[in-house]
Amino acid sequence: MTSASTFSSEPDTVTESPDAPMGLHVPSGPRLDQAALDSLPQAMPAAFSGDVVLHGEFPQQKQVRVILAQNAIQQIQTHTISDMDREVGGALLGHVCRHQAQTFVEILAAMPAPSSDHGPVHFTFTADTWAHINHAREAEYPDLDIVGWFHTHPDLGVFYSADDVVVHSAAFTLPWQVGLVVDPLRQEACFFGWEIASHGKQILPITGFYEWLDQKPGSLVGWQITNEPFTETSSRVMLAQHVGPGLPPISPWWGVFLGSLSLIISLALLLERLLSAPR
Repeated sequence: MTSASTFSSEPDTVTESPDAPMGLHVPSGPRLDQAALDSLPQAMPAAFSGDVVLHGEFPQQKQVRVILAQNAIQQIQTHTISDMDREVGGALLGHVCRHQAQTFVEILAAMPAPSSDHGPVHFTFTADTWAHINHAREAEYPDLDIVGWFHTHPDLGVFYSADDVVVHSAAFTLPWQVGLVVDPLRQEACFFGWEIASHGKQILPITGFYEWLDQKPGSLVGWQITNEPFTETSSRVMLAQHVGPGLPPISPWWGVFLGSLSLIISLALLLERLLSAPR
């Protein structure tokens, strides 16, 4: 079962999500999304005044440009390898700006989100998780905004499951908010984000992101950037696309033939036993 994206085509209304971070409103409708984008600061990202490295492919025209600072990379890597058997997650913090009609998301920090409900194939943002995120952000990064989230898929590959789509659609609805999925065992990663169209918006994989070399001249990214399709399953039980050379199809008549042959052999053995029995 697969799902290519999730669509939002509701009227332009604003509601408060009960599970979202404090102060995060949930806008819906292309007019509100465009109004939110138009309200962003008009400036070139600070990262582009220094050195950046593109990982993956150049983002498509309607996709946000994600810039990941090396401090955030180290924080993400530390948390994603802290538990290789169960999913872990957290919040992405930074700034957003617009330049020449293009949206840029600078991720400057990544904050782990503790959860009492997580396992090999799931991670839940509980009420306590949101409370921790909000309090920690206010204490440690008061000047940064929540620009997205991240979580792991240990040895499952990189994709957005149906549950991931629900979380992103419910709690990270601002048009620039992104999600990062990391497989710490396979060393794969991919960002996902909103793409706005006249009839609504959908979540799609972002083909690449920039690393801001703000601490070291060399790259700290060890992930392979992949663009896996969406899937509705989050189970370890997955069908491999190619398991080796396939066997030729077997006709159902072979079953009839083998069954008949087995019956004949059984009757022959029974007849032989009757004939050889002492009289």
